[in-house]
Amino acid sequence: MICLVLSTAVVLLISPEHRRRSAVTVAGSTVAIFFVGVAALVDGRGEDFVDRTYSADGRYEARVLPWTSVLGEEGWDVAIYRRDGLRFIAADAGCLFSEVAAYRRIRSVEAGHVSIATDHDVVDVRFDPDDMRIITPIPADLCAGYG
Repeated sequence: MICLVLSTAVVLLISPEHRRRSAVTVAGSTVAIFFVGVAALVDGRGEDFVDRTYSADGRYEARVLPWTSVLGEEGWDVAIYRRDGLRFIAADAGCLFSEVAAYRRIRSVEAGHVSIATDHDVVDVRFDPDDMRIITPIPADLCAGYG
């Protein structure tokens, strides 16, 4: 919706005597494609993930990123992000390995705390919301030496 409004505004900036159908189409399409691309870069960050959850205020996000061991077992990296304007500040919370503790879901995300459910228990990660320093990471033994 925002892309449509911005591309319309750019088209209206073209003076009426220079406004031709092809010029309007090219200008509007170019602006729309530019803003869609910027939005995709800001939101996606190019990562594949199996789950993500936001805090109630939308400032914090937890993402679970999949990986596979050499022998084919599943593993998951957990990353926590803080939205800072248009950019994100990331912190690595650790990983889980399916042979020890298989990932199930993100239970909650809030400033300073992320709760993750595994097939055995709940793992609590604590972090400093100001500098995104991990205070209590996922225990290393839950990653079976892969972390």
